[in-house]
Amino acid sequence: MPLRSRGGWWYYRFKIGGALYTGRTGLEATKRNESESHRIEAKARDLVLQGRSNELKIKPKPFNE
Repeated sequence: MPLRSRGGWWYYRFKIGGALYTGRTGLEATKRNESESHRIEAKARDLVLQGRSNELKIKPKPFNE
């Protein structure tokens, strides 16, 4: 299963074309958030398959936000 709970948060992890992709969904690891976490993982997988994996990278924020 590509979704797992770590430290109270949902994380996804999948492999496509030999590359491993991981990320935090930003949702707390509760049953209530599990289905939304699956949707976030599916969206991340679709981005990779469309060749847009750069959109999964961390986006910097200024400290004043």
